[in-house]
Amino acid sequence: MKEPRKVRWNVLAAIDYICKQTKGKQLKYERTKKIEKCLEHLKSYFGGINNNQTIILCAVLDLNFSHEERMGISKYFEMSALEYLQHNSELEDLDERDLLHVSIVDSGHSYSCNSNVIKAILRNQEIIQSSKEDNPVSFVNEFYKILVRRGGDKNESLLEAQKFEKKNLHISFVKKIQTYISDEKCRFCLYLLCYYFLQDCTAGMQEIFINVYDYLYIDYVKLMLSGEHILYKKGFIDFINKGSINDSTITITDKTKEMFLGENLYLFEAELNEKTLISPDSILEKQLFYSKENQKQINTLYSSLCKDNLISIQSGLKKRGFPTGICILLYGAPGTGKTESVYQIAKATNRQIYHVDISQTKSCWFGESEKQIQKIFDDYKRMCEKVKLNNKNDYPILLFNEVDAIIQKRTEFRGGGAEKTENAMQNILLENLEKFDGIMIATTNLEINMDAAFERRFLYKIKFENPTLEAKTAIWQSKLNWLPEEQAKQLANEYNFSGGEIDNVVRKATMEEILNGSKVTMNRLEELCKSEKLINNNSSKKVGFCM
Repeated sequence: MKEPRKVRWNVLAAIDYICKQTKGKQLKYERTKKIEKCLEHLKSYFGGINNNQTIILCAVLDLNFSHEERMGISKYFEMSALEYLQHNSELEDLDERDLLHVSIVDSGHSYSCNSNVIKAILRNQEIIQSSKEDNPVSFVNEFYKILVRRGGDKNESLLEAQKFEKKNLHISFVKKIQTYISDEKCRFCLYLLCYYFLQDCTAGMQEIFINVYDYLYIDYVKLMLSGEHILYKKGFIDFINKGSINDSTITITDKTKEMFLGENLYLFEAELNEKTLISPDSILEKQLFYSKENQKQINTLYSSLCKDNLISIQSGLKKRGFPTGICILLYGAPGTGKTESVYQIAKATNRQIYHVDISQTKSCWFGESEKQIQKIFDDYKRMCEKVKLNNKNDYPILLFNEVDAIIQKRTEFRGGGAEKTENAMQNILLENLEKFDGIMIATTNLEINMDAAFERRFLYKIKFENPTLEAKTAIWQSKLNWLPEEQAKQLANEYNFSGGEIDNVVRKATMEEILNGSKVTMNRLEELCKSEKLINNNSSKKVGFCM
């Protein structure tokens, strides 16, 4: 940055002379050649302000340098309160020009010169106005300080907030919000909610509304609860009604987040934890054992979801007018390898897994469960859009594990809140599956209860059954490579285990090996097998899919 030019005359001396000629004189002064010359120099130096503004600014500088800010402007010039108020617009103009800053303190208004102005005066250099940054984050942080943290008189805080917003119309977010929302206090609500979003804090409806609407807050609460609040109607905020004003919360919507932070949104979004977003690098590669029929189906999935193949498939489907989303249902008994198959597919195709816990989407609060389901698809869509922006095709896999809780047969609505919520959640899921553009895999143990409307939404439906005798033998040997084939076959024949149950027995055997320093005996393995099932089930049914 270029060094500011030196001023040929002494700025500080001119300010000092003006202060000596005007202090205690109610902004009146003797019009001598010297004072007129000083005023002309200073008016030009400060960017073309008028005589009164120049004198006031000199007084503020005098009070700042002498650390007597508490004296105040009116006392400095020995003016009455009414005389002082006549110059309020001139003070506001100085504030808007960034020559001084007006703040509210217990004793009234306080004025201070901005640091870049003071620095220029002390160096006898031209004032270089700091460039106005389009920084919405700094704006909402400062807005919160003005309206909430500082405390004091609420009306005074609101007046300062008004000035602060007006001063920051160069910020694109502020300018956009003004075009959509004419109600000033509703805009203030939105700025505070943006601040709470940055802090990753829950914003209580009552707290926000009291800070902005003061004693009228109850009227705006009623508007919100009836769905008529302008911010809610225009899609800027959402709320969760938890039965009382004290417990109800408000959040900004994705629409507001994108308008607020734009391309920087990803910097402020909470990181998805490993349980929710799983990297392929963190998945341990495992050998899985399938029946011949299942192996063909799994091979088709591997081939279809490889990056290059998926591009060709989706392009071809789109040209022929078909949906491009790949939705897969894996169903069958527990422990037969459904979830592990998804992990291994993700590992092989180098895709992340966006893992959804259906139980967390169910809420006792009216309307919240439906919003949670929709948010899952909105979040997934944004992940895919980021992938497209980077010209890649490694879309994550959206995994709905144990989806039985939401795809079960719809109940006839008889006025119950739970039934209404269940049906609403299913409708949202069906709508999103209809227009889905990505990779989704759902697993269920209770496919018999699945609503018929979901069947056609899944392109592939693969049944996983308990492993055959040969498959169980292979699983035992793969997990205990020291176990002779004859003994592995004996265990497979005697115990009708799923792959998951065999895995449990092997884990317990491994723990004992670590503790005792030696491998377990065949007798001990049989004891562990007998203790695996809560009810001894030696069914001889041996068909299908395995892990």
